[in-house]
Amino acid sequence: MSDYPTKSDPLDYPEDIKIELLKSKVLIIHSKFNNKIVDLLLSNVENKLKKYGLSSFEKVAVPGAFEIPFVAHKFIKTGKFDAIICLGAVMRGETSHYDLLCKSVFESLSRLSISSDIPIINGILTTENEEQAMKRISNAEHFVSSCLNMLYINLDSYI
Repeated sequence: MSDYPTKSDPLDYPEDIKIELLKSKVLIIHSKFNNKIVDLLLSNVENKLKKYGLSSFEKVAVPGAFEIPFVAHKFIKTGKFDAIICLGAVMRGETSHYDLLCKSVFESLSRLSISSDIPIINGILTTENEEQAMKRISNAEHFVSSCLNMLYINLDSYI
């Protein structure tokens, strides 16, 4: 096993590793609910992937965050993708729906992540309000960096 650490800037990887990483196919699953937030998040993720040279990605829109794990599961079974980035925005309302939804979606994504052979990046924002969500649009950088780092860890040459 290599002791080469993951990088905060995926552009810092040695050239041979970057070449391998850039061959990866990434699926972005994004919800249409709270689209004002999610569209900005999606745009930032796409721009960051392109910035790092990873242009082989596809997008799938789903109605809301609850549907993301189901679609992720379906696409994992195809074997077509090397990683999945899940994007959504869930904001607290006046009922317990927020807590139930977040718990269900996060637990489902966690189970999928553990049971699959590909990295699943949870880029679903959970905030109290739209203002907090807007401030977290910049998290797109972290989601893409995490994706590339996990792709690196998932390389056959790493483990």
